[in-house]
Order: sequence, then C-alpha cells, then structure tokens
Amino acid sequence: VFGMRVDGDVLWVASSAVDETPTAPETARGRAAVLGYDLADGALLFRCEFDGPAVLGDVLPEGEGAWVSDSIGGVWYVRARDCDWRELVPAGALVSPQGLAPGDAGHLLVADYRGGLYRVARDGGALARIDTPENVTVYGIDGLDRQGEWLVAIQNGLAPHRVLALRLSAEGDRVLESRVLARALPDFDEPTLGVVHAGRFLFVANSGWYRYGPDRRPPGGPPVVLSVDLPKGD
Repeated sequence: VFGMRVDGDVLWVASSAVDETPTAPETARGRAAVLGYDLADGALLFRCEFDGPAVLGDVLPEGEGAWVSDSIGGVWYVRARDCDWRELVPAGALVSPQGLAPGDAGHLLVADYRGGLYRVARDGGALARIDTPENVTVYGIDGLDRQGEWLVAIQNGLAPHRVLALRLSAEGDRVLESRVLARALPDFDEPTLGVVHAGRFLFVANSGWYRYGPDRRPPGGPPVVLSVDLPKGD
C-alpha cells in the first residue's frame, strides 16, 4: 500500500507489488490496483487492477472515481463503478509523478519528484509548471496535500528531509510564500505521505524506504505518525 485517502465512508487505497514487498509472489511483481474499503466494516467494495506494470503512489478521490499517480508512468483517472482507466498525463511527460492535491475547478496539482510542481488540466492533461521564487526548491516532493491557499509537501528527496508549506496565488500558478513546518526531526527516516485534518498535517515519519535490504524485509520498528500545525488563514 502506498497512497490512501478517505472520501465519505470509503477508504481509497493505491496498491503496488514492488521489489520491497516481501510477501508478494514473483508473478505479482509490477502489478498494481486501486481498492476501496467500507470504513464501517472494512469490507472490500471494489478492486480496479491496472492493465500493465505500474507503481501507483498516490490517490485523490473525485466524483465517481479517483485520480492516481504512477511514479513510473503518468497520471490516470479510474472510475470505481466499472474500473474504467483514463489516461490524463502520458508516461514520459513527467519524470516521476508522486503526490496529488486538488487545484482549482479545472486543474489538479501534481509533484514530479525531479521536475517540481505542476498544474494539470483535468480536461486534456496539459501541464504547466508552478512558478516558485528562486530561493525556494520544490524538488524531491513525495507526499502532497492542500488546505485553502496552502499546499503542504513532504520533501524526502532533499537532505535533511522536511515538511514544507507553500502559499499559492489565487490562480494556483505561483508560490507566493514558503514556510518550513518540520525539518530533520529525530523520528525522520524517509517521511512519505500525509493528510490535512482539522488544521494540522499528519504524516508518516519513518517509512525507512532506503533501508530495505536485498531480502526484501522491512527495516523493522513501529510506524511513527507525526503532526504539525498548518499556517493560519485560508
């Protein structure tokens, strides 16, 4: 399991069988799916398998389905009712799509691990880089979420790792201000994904991704979830 989001009474899950999955059989390598679970009783509501190899990293529910980023491909929309996959951003247009966040009515926001932040047109998938000040770097972003005018990003592609808040312009095409919410905390061990809730950002602090060994066993230790206050305002 990589990305997870709650929408109403459904938990959406982006799942991919990667080399670091110790329990997955060899025949499952490269397979991926988006699943929905009933929050009330844990029942599986739907399972939409991706046709082809993929590493589905984040999922953003919207309407009848969800937007999904594939870190070795592009960005997709999948309808839960009939598991219909529609390509929005083709493979190769971005280097490594990661976190997703809502933009305005016509756009999504997506973090490209090597390319920075982009607006993506929901209709047609046109990409536009979000302008940032010269003294702000938006590379190496994994997790992404939004509260009002503030975009919240987890940067595990920088040293030290950090959580960054970025204030967007009304049009969502420029970063006006940045604030570091957390940096180099003792619990940090490859922080990955998080979610905005009640004015705070909750995130996984210790995925330990780079410490998975050749035997595919996880690094051990319990997961640590931290939270930080978000900037006041919208």
